[in-house]
Amino acid sequence: MTVLPQPECSSERASRVPISFVHLWRRVTEHQRSPKLHAMRTRTTFLLLMLSCWFAQPLVAAEPLHVSLVQLIANPMEYDGKAVLVVGFVRLEFEGNAIYLHQDDYKHRITKNGLWIDVSNDIRKSQNDYDQKYVLLAGTFNAKQTGHMELWSGSIQKITRAKVWSEKGGGR
Repeated sequence: MTVLPQPECSSERASRVPISFVHLWRRVTEHQRSPKLHAMRTRTTFLLLMLSCWFAQPLVAAEPLHVSLVQLIANPMEYDGKAVLVVGFVRLEFEGNAIYLHQDDYKHRITKNGLWIDVSNDIRKSQNDYDQKYVLLAGTFNAKQTGHMELWSGSIQKITRAKVWSEKGGGR
């Protein structure tokens, strides 16, 4: 903090009043209202505003990216740790909870065309509503966790949304 003498005060102790940076800034700029100084203040204010927005951004929940299973399987590191929204054929079974590109991938055990899903308690309670149906899932993609015996191409964890897209073999 900067201390400036106040000439109108008589005692020495009262003449040394602490002044904040803002007060000092105003005093300095009162006598120097140049266009350069105004532009510098404007840029500084803008920069501080942008920095505050940048630091506040992680506090807002990220909207999931609507991607296909093909994108996740082909480019796993690009989506690792990101919130995603996918549609696929879901199979819920012991050591085989997964979402596949197609029902045929499940039938023919092509597990690399699917992702392991970390089933939440809500999905487990209503397992019959989702099992062997095309389901829209929202959750966090993990490229490193590949499920039981590392059979799948990644996993969807922390599932926040599950909605039946269509019944097996049927359309919308």
